[in-house]
Amino acid sequence: MSRFSRNCWQAWLVSTLKSDLEEITNEVKADVLGVQVPFVGVDGNSICDKLFTESGEKAECPLKAGNKYMYKDSFPILSFYPTIEVNVHWALKSRDGEIICFEVPAKIVK
Repeated sequence: MSRFSRNCWQAWLVSTLKSDLEEITNEVKADVLGVQVPFVGVDGNSICDKLFTESGEKAECPLKAGNKYMYKDSFPILSFYPTIEVNVHWALKSRDGEIICFEVPAKIVK
């Protein structure tokens, strides 16, 4: 699930893991005229501080298989971002590859 508020993008996912994971990073890019442009200060960051248990308690890495985790994240829409319609690609990755990803159409407005 994701949404825009006035100056902020928010996303949250709930998933049960199939294997243990030591570290997870995010990949957040916008498709701007066919070019994948990373969101400044967000793309490539660890998400370990943004994870919660199913009951809403703070979780930490490493994550254990069979447990359900919730990922909550948000980031500002910076003033230098152009007013444009884009597709936002958001992926969570481990060193073994992509865990989950989704794309959403978005419109950046000022």
